[in-house]
Amino acid sequence: FVRNLTATDKSGRPVRLVPAGHASWKVEQAPSVLRLRYDIDLRHDSVPWAVSGAFARAYAADGAIFFKGRALFIADKAFDGPRIEVRFHLPAGWKIATPYRESPGESGLFVADGLEDLWSNGSLAGRLSERRIRSGRLDVVIAGTPHMAGGLDLLSKSLSPIVEAYRTIMGGSPEGKLAIVSAISDADGGEAFPRSISLIARKPPDRA
Repeated sequence: FVRNLTATDKSGRPVRLVPAGHASWKVEQAPSVLRLRYDIDLRHDSVPWAVSGAFARAYAADGAIFFKGRALFIADKAFDGPRIEVRFHLPAGWKIATPYRESPGESGLFVADGLEDLWSNGSLAGRLSERRIRSGRLDVVIAGTPHMAGGLDLLSKSLSPIVEAYRTIMGGSPEGKLAIVSAISDADGGEAFPRSISLIARKPPDRA
Protein backbone atom coordinates (compact mmCIF):
# COMPACT_ATOMS: atom_id res chain seq x y z
CA PHE A 1 0.00 0.00 0.00
CA VAL A 2 3.04 2.29 -0.20
CA ARG A 3 3.02 4.62 -3.20
CA ASN A 4 5.53 7.15 -4.60
CA LEU A 5 8.34 6.26 -2.19
CA THR A 6 11.46 8.42 -2.52
CA ALA A 7 14.51 8.89 -0.29
CA THR A 8 16.99 11.75 0.08
CA ASP A 9 19.86 12.59 2.40
CA LYS A 10 19.91 15.68 4.62
CA SER A 11 21.17 17.78 1.69
CA GLY A 12 18.31 16.69 -0.55
CA ARG A 13 20.36 14.36 -2.75
CA PRO A 14 18.48 11.23 -3.92
CA VAL A 15 19.27 7.95 -2.16
CA ARG A 16 18.62 4.66 -3.97
CA LEU A 17 16.22 2.20 -2.34
CA VAL A 18 16.26 -1.47 -3.35
CA PRO A 19 12.96 -3.39 -2.85
CA ALA A 20 13.52 -6.36 -0.53
CA GLY A 21 9.99 -7.79 -0.53
CA HIS A 22 7.29 -7.85 2.16
CA ALA A 23 7.04 -4.03 2.29
CA SER A 24 10.72 -3.55 3.06
CA TRP A 25 13.63 -1.87 1.30
CA LYS A 26 17.39 -1.86 1.56
CA VAL A 27 19.47 1.29 1.38
CA GLU A 28 22.69 1.29 -0.58
CA GLN A 29 25.35 3.35 1.21
CA ALA A 30 23.01 4.67 3.88
CA PRO A 31 23.64 8.32 4.84
CA SER A 32 23.59 9.53 8.44
CA VAL A 33 20.15 11.09 7.83
CA LEU A 34 17.58 9.49 5.54
CA ARG A 35 14.40 11.36 4.63
CA LEU A 36 11.52 9.35 3.18
CA ARG A 37 8.49 10.69 1.37
CA TYR A 38 5.60 8.43 0.41
CA ASP A 39 1.84 8.05 0.20
CA ILE A 40 -0.22 5.31 1.86
CA ASP A 41 -3.22 3.80 0.07
CA LEU A 42 -5.79 3.20 2.83
CA ARG A 43 -8.01 0.90 0.76
CA HIS A 44 -6.96 -2.05 2.93
CA ASP A 45 -10.56 -3.29 2.98
CA SER A 46 -10.23 -4.10 -0.72
CA VAL A 47 -7.96 -7.04 0.17
CA PRO A 48 -9.80 -10.22 1.30
CA TRP A 49 -7.36 -11.13 4.05
CA ALA A 50 -8.26 -12.75 7.35
CA VAL A 51 -5.36 -11.50 9.42
CA SER A 52 -4.92 -9.24 12.40
CA GLY A 53 -2.22 -8.57 14.97
CA ALA A 54 0.95 -7.45 13.21
CA PHE A 55 -0.92 -7.01 9.92
CA ALA A 56 -4.09 -5.33 11.16
CA ARG A 57 -5.48 -3.26 8.36
CA ALA A 58 -5.99 0.46 8.25
CA TYR A 59 -9.48 1.66 7.36
CA ALA A 60 -11.57 4.75 6.69
CA ALA A 61 -14.98 4.82 8.40
CA ASP A 62 -17.49 7.48 9.42
CA GLY A 63 -15.23 10.26 8.15
CA ALA A 64 -12.22 9.11 10.17
CA ILE A 65 -9.07 7.08 9.53
CA PHE A 66 -7.82 4.24 11.73
CA PHE A 67 -4.32 2.90 11.27
CA LYS A 68 -1.93 0.65 13.11
CA GLY A 69 1.59 2.05 13.17
CA ARG A 70 2.88 -0.77 10.99
CA ALA A 71 0.45 0.24 8.24
CA LEU A 72 1.75 3.82 8.16
CA PHE A 73 5.32 4.23 9.39
CA ILE A 74 8.43 3.06 7.54
CA ALA A 75 11.36 2.75 9.94
CA ASP A 76 14.72 1.06 10.37
CA LYS A 77 14.10 -2.44 11.76
CA ALA A 78 17.51 -2.33 13.47
CA PHE A 79 16.62 0.78 15.48
CA ASP A 80 16.68 0.05 19.20
CA GLY A 81 16.32 3.52 20.69
CA PRO A 82 13.78 4.20 23.45
CA ARG A 83 12.25 7.35 21.93
CA ILE A 84 10.67 7.97 18.53
CA GLU A 85 9.09 11.35 17.85
CA VAL A 86 5.95 11.45 15.71
CA ARG A 87 4.37 14.66 14.46
CA PHE A 88 0.90 14.65 12.93
CA HIS A 89 -0.19 17.43 10.56
CA LEU A 90 -3.99 17.12 10.41
CA PRO A 91 -6.73 18.92 8.46
CA ALA A 92 -8.48 21.78 10.26
CA GLY A 93 -10.90 20.49 12.88
CA TRP A 94 -9.32 17.04 13.06
CA LYS A 95 -7.89 15.41 16.17
CA ILE A 96 -5.72 12.35 16.71
CA ALA A 97 -6.49 9.78 19.40
CA THR A 98 -3.32 7.78 19.97
CA PRO A 99 -1.55 5.83 22.71
CA TYR A 100 1.68 7.67 21.94
CA ARG A 101 2.58 10.10 24.70
CA GLU A 102 2.07 13.82 24.13
CA SER A 103 5.32 15.75 24.15
CA PRO A 104 5.01 18.56 26.72
CA GLY A 105 4.83 22.05 25.25
CA GLU A 106 4.63 21.00 21.58
CA SER A 107 1.19 20.64 20.03
CA GLY A 108 0.91 17.74 17.60
CA LEU A 109 4.15 16.10 18.72
CA PHE A 110 3.98 12.63 20.26
CA VAL A 111 6.53 10.10 21.50
CA ALA A 112 6.52 6.34 20.98
CA ASP A 113 8.58 4.23 23.36
CA GLY A 114 10.62 2.44 20.72
CA LEU A 115 9.89 0.71 17.45
CA GLU A 116 7.59 -1.97 18.85
CA ASP A 117 5.40 0.68 20.49
CA LEU A 118 5.33 2.68 17.24
CA TRP A 119 4.36 -0.26 15.04
CA SER A 120 2.15 -2.32 17.37
CA ASN A 121 -0.51 0.21 18.35
CA GLY A 122 -3.38 1.90 16.57
CA SER A 123 -4.59 5.50 16.31
CA LEU A 124 -7.74 7.23 15.03
CA ALA A 125 -7.74 10.60 13.24
CA GLY A 126 -10.80 12.65 12.33
CA ARG A 127 -13.40 15.00 13.80
CA LEU A 128 -13.46 13.18 17.11
CA SER A 129 -15.27 13.46 20.41
CA GLU A 130 -13.15 12.49 23.39
CA ARG A 131 -13.41 11.50 27.03
CA ARG A 132 -10.50 11.05 29.45
CA ILE A 133 -9.93 8.91 32.52
CA ARG A 134 -6.91 9.83 34.62
CA SER A 135 -5.90 7.80 37.63
CA GLY A 136 -2.46 8.33 39.10
CA ARG A 137 0.07 7.55 36.37
CA LEU A 138 -2.57 6.11 34.02
CA ASP A 139 -4.15 8.12 31.20
CA VAL A 140 -7.03 6.52 29.26
CA VAL A 141 -8.27 8.27 26.10
CA ILE A 142 -11.73 7.24 24.87
CA ALA A 143 -12.46 8.74 21.46
CA GLY A 144 -14.95 8.23 18.65
CA THR A 145 -16.37 9.67 15.50
CA PRO A 146 -19.29 12.13 15.77
CA HIS A 147 -21.92 9.41 15.24
CA MET A 148 -20.31 7.39 18.04
CA ALA A 149 -20.38 10.28 20.51
CA GLY A 150 -23.53 9.02 22.25
CA GLY A 151 -21.71 5.90 23.43
CA LEU A 152 -18.58 7.59 24.76
CA ASP A 153 -20.15 8.64 28.06
CA LEU A 154 -21.35 5.07 28.58
CA LEU A 155 -17.90 3.66 27.85
CA SER A 156 -16.29 6.16 30.19
CA LYS A 157 -18.77 5.49 33.01
CA SER A 158 -18.30 1.74 32.57
CA LEU A 159 -14.51 1.86 32.60
CA SER A 160 -13.99 4.35 35.42
CA PRO A 161 -15.03 1.92 38.21
CA ILE A 162 -12.76 -0.77 36.72
CA VAL A 163 -9.79 1.59 36.71
CA GLU A 164 -10.55 2.64 40.28
CA ALA A 165 -10.93 -0.99 41.41
CA TYR A 166 -7.55 -1.83 39.87
CA ARG A 167 -5.94 1.12 41.61
CA THR A 168 -7.42 0.08 44.98
CA ILE A 169 -6.59 -3.62 44.70
CA MET A 170 -3.11 -3.22 43.20
CA GLY A 171 -2.08 -0.27 45.34
CA GLY A 172 -1.84 2.12 42.40
CA SER A 173 -2.60 2.50 38.71
CA PRO A 174 -0.36 1.14 35.97
CA GLU A 175 1.83 3.77 34.34
CA GLY A 176 1.22 4.75 30.74
CA LYS A 177 -1.38 5.76 28.20
CA LEU A 178 -4.18 3.68 26.68
CA ALA A 179 -6.32 4.69 23.69
CA ILE A 180 -9.78 3.23 23.05
CA VAL A 181 -11.05 4.42 19.67
CA SER A 182 -14.36 3.75 17.94
CA ALA A 183 -16.19 4.45 14.71
CA ILE A 184 -19.54 3.69 13.10
CA SER A 185 -19.21 1.16 10.28
CA ASP A 186 -21.27 -1.44 8.41
CA ALA A 187 -20.06 -4.21 10.73
CA ASP A 188 -19.49 -4.93 14.41
CA GLY A 189 -16.03 -5.86 15.60
CA GLY A 190 -12.82 -4.78 17.20
CA GLU A 191 -9.25 -5.59 17.99
CA ALA A 192 -6.90 -5.10 20.93
CA PHE A 193 -3.26 -4.09 20.74
CA PRO A 194 -0.70 -3.58 23.54
CA ARG A 195 -1.89 -0.06 24.45
CA SER A 196 -4.84 0.57 22.13
CA ILE A 197 -8.24 -0.89 21.28
CA SER A 198 -10.16 -0.37 18.03
CA LEU A 199 -13.95 -0.76 18.01
CA ILE A 200 -16.37 -0.54 15.08
CA ALA A 201 -20.14 -0.89 15.33
CA ARG A 202 -23.29 -0.32 13.34
CA LYS A 203 -24.61 1.98 16.08
CA PRO A 204 -23.28 3.49 19.31
CA PRO A 205 -23.21 1.06 22.25
CA ASP A 206 -26.08 1.20 24.74
CA ARG A 207 -26.57 -0.45 28.12
CA ALA A 208 -27.76 -3.67 26.47
